[in-house]
Amino acid sequence: MQLKLFVLYHGGEPLLNKNFVEMVKQIKQLGVTKIKTVSNGMLLNDDIIEGIVSNGLDQIEFSIDGLHPAENNNIRCGSDYSVIINNIKRLIQYKKKVNSIFPEIFIANTQFITTDIHTIHKTPLPPEYLINNFSGIYADDIAGFKCNWAMKWPGMFVSEKMYTVYHDSNDTGVCNECDQVKNVTTIRWDGSIVACCYDLINQYVIGNILNENLEIIWNNDNFLRLRQSIDHKKFIPLCVHCNVVQPNTYLSLKKNVFSSKKGLRN
Repeated sequence: MQLKLFVLYHGGEPLLNKNFVEMVKQIKQLGVTKIKTVSNGMLLNDDIIEGIVSNGLDQIEFSIDGLHPAENNNIRCGSDYSVIINNIKRLIQYKKKVNSIFPEIFIANTQFITTDIHTIHKTPLPPEYLINNFSGIYADDIAGFKCNWAMKWPGMFVSEKMYTVYHDSNDTGVCNECDQVKNVTTIRWDGSIVACCYDLINQYVIGNILNENLEIIWNNDNFLRLRQSIDHKKFIPLCVHCNVVQPNTYLSLKKNVFSSKKGLRN
């Protein structure tokens, strides 16, 4: 079994892990082709910056959401857009100082559909506030912007005060193809291997890497049944509401969500 990409991230903030830099170092020593992570950027400090650059992290993606800074700060409780931007720029400056092209830096931006439902059939463009912050001397330092529409995924709690759930009536397709179960292995913090990266709460545990060989788990009965359930469109509960194989379910921000910051954090 050849590992082509190792993603140190699964629904939480990876930089909370005090061993993150050491994990990057050890994984790189295994000869893995590419290591990436996804972060909210709040905990990025000088020590972590030096560690990820010197130990070979290939790519880091920073999540900054919404159409303006206030929207990001309200959606991501405890987030401070100005801190994130400064941290990213410090990473860029350190890369230049040590003449390193890695890690590549991407900005991920999730946006919310509006009353114009036709917008969901087009990929959203990077918002102006992000473009402006990474222009000028930083124009060539961002590898790309990854913009997408906010969706409701399995196991995701959705606040009725903040969001409206929207089902596209024109999307009736149900498919039996999922790359997650064919080419990806998702390992939780405790060694549990789950169905896919959208299983954030261990709904379908396939095995545990602390007890069994990864290749054995990859070919065990649990994984086989999961793949067959998708092939035959007889979905397990985790897949019943998943946008990969089911019609997409989007999230729209309610008009009054920014009227009270205190209310958003309750």
